[in-house]
Amino acid sequence: LVDCNEEWTRITYDELPADIKTALDEETQALIETNSRLQQQICAFKREKHFIDTFAMGQSKDIVHFDISGECMAVKRSTLGLCRDSVLAKQFDDPLWKRDGNLGSVKNWDFEQVAKWAS
Repeated sequence: LVDCNEEWTRITYDELPADIKTALDEETQALIETNSRLQQQICAFKREKHFIDTFAMGQSKDIVHFDISGECMAVKRSTLGLCRDSVLAKQFDDPLWKRDGNLGSVKNWDFEQVAKWAS
């Protein structure tokens, strides 16, 4: 990738006619701006890769799976806690969660696990 401090970004075209100089200056500026957007996209890609790796590489103990009207969703437990007063934040900030870790899918809970969680 191009470093905006590279020589090509500092070239002047003073010896050329004004219209060509203007066009080349505009092109240089467009390339610098495009490179900046590219760098932002690369950073976003790295963040997304890290997020996906969390799911794919078995680091999913902090992942909560939901079935909402037949739509399966997964979210980090820490994300549910961003709005501290929400029902989900309170539910997943439960001491039982911290003590026993992720109890697995609620679909697979037996009566004792449900009773233990509810008490």
